Amino acid sequence: MMPVQTRAPSAPRPLQPATLMSPTFRMRALAFALLVLLAPAKLRAQADASALPSVDALTTMLDSRDPQVRAQAVSALGTLDVSLLPQATRTKLIGLLESDAASPLPERPDDSADSAEGEERIQLVRLVTRLGDARAARGLALGGIAVSEAAQRLVASQGDAALPLLLESERVDTTNRNSAAMTRALMLGEYGSRLSVAGRLEATAEIFRVASVDGPTFAHAAETARLFSSVPLLEQLAAAEEPGIVKSVLVRELGLLSDLRARRSVSAVLSDLTQSVAAICDGAQGARLGACQAITTDLATAANHLAGGRTTPLHNVMNSIAQRASDAARQGAFAAWEGTLVSGTAAYLAVR
Repeated sequence: MMPVQTRAPSAPRPLQPATLMSPTFRMRALAFALLVLLAPAKLRAQADASALPSVDALTTMLDSRDPQVRAQAVSALGTLDVSLLPQATRTKLIGLLESDAASPLPERPDDSADSAEGEERIQLVRLVTRLGDARAARGLALGGIAVSEAAQRLVASQGDAALPLLLESERVDTTNRNSAAMTRALMLGEYGSRLSVAGRLEATAEIFRVASVDGPTFAHAAETARLFSSVPLLEQLAAAEEPGIVKSVLVRELGLLSDLRARRSVSAVLSDLTQSVAAICDGAQGARLGACQAITTDLATAANHLAGGRTTPLHNVMNSIAQRASDAARQGAFAAWEGTLVSGTAAYLAVR
């Protein structure tokens, strides 16, 4: 019997150069490579999604008495598209911030990291700010304006309704003073159309109040709000400051505001001075009232001369205002900074 001959298996045929270069082969190879690379990431994403509690469960967690549980819920909700959050979740987040912000965070040394409470507050503020909900204005005013400019903008956009909230914010936590000043500056500048005449006067007066306690904040707020009449006061503050960071900030903001003032019309600067005097004189009594009435009358006369194109009489009245303000400061009817602000701006307009 003849032995059966078997054929040895043939070696795989190598791919020919033409095959390697074909578009079909290259597309298949690319697809396979992408599948290999993306498969683990896709599996991880699926696992993460399955591990994340539902929005309803996270909303329920916001009611927990355990701050860590609430913080976990806020962190998880922060990863979601806020436009898809139901009204119940939004309401609870806003309420949580308002309740949390009613008590100021404990102060920490400048060289230490934020506390766990501070980190949780920051996450909550950022999430609530993203909601863009006007109902969050109080919570953000109390506990959010010190965290981000976005929170300041949401509060500022509420116009007159935000003014008492900012006063409450400063009462609850005195460290909010600077953030409140910047929020008022945004109200006067970017959101000025949403303020009434009385609202503008209040916001302006509150910004001026910061000048004697925090020069850099006042300078930044004045520049943001375009308070041109603040230039003489900023010049005085910058000149009195020793070389250093504070002086650098004052000089920088002074330069920005001075350039803006130079580009504005005489009418715009006169209007700003009139508003500043009204803010300074609000509620004036006694000798202060007399000085305020005289200066206010002169400002109205100056506006009439400007409208009629009478330059020389306008300059004469502005010089008179400058002298009245200086006299009021010297006699104690005006604070020194008030006299500097009014007399300095009037003197500037006298030579424009």
